[in-house]
Amino acid sequence: EKIVARASELEIIVIDAGKLVDRLGRGYPVPVEVVPFGWSQTARVLHDLGCEVKLRGSSTQPYQTDNGNYLLDCRFSAIDDPAGLERKIVVLPGVIDCGLFIGLAHRLIIGHPDGRCDVRERDAARTR
Repeated sequence: EKIVARASELEIIVIDAGKLVDRLGRGYPVPVEVVPFGWSQTARVLHDLGCEVKLRGSSTQPYQTDNGNYLLDCRFSAIDDPAGLERKIVVLPGVIDCGLFIGLAHRLIIGHPDGRCDVRERDAARTR
């Protein structure tokens, strides 16, 4: 997904209002894709970053991505510096990437249960 997002001239993310949080880390875990070999060691290092780590699926039958990797769901109580956290995660041995899409979206469309949509635009002065 990030390869496509980086290659896009205009990245539009569409969500429902239930995905909105006042601070990242509350509500949804950050998915982290890891290579199967040594995944438990990678999970321990991720835990040291301050999150609760859970292998998606089970230890006997883990969920596998299209590329055969595992997903670790990392639940942080709060993420004060999303860009800094993303940098710390992606440099860890065994990590392929994480679900933080920092600075990639140009436009966010938020759908509400009553049919309304809100549109938020990224500040044009910000660069990727």
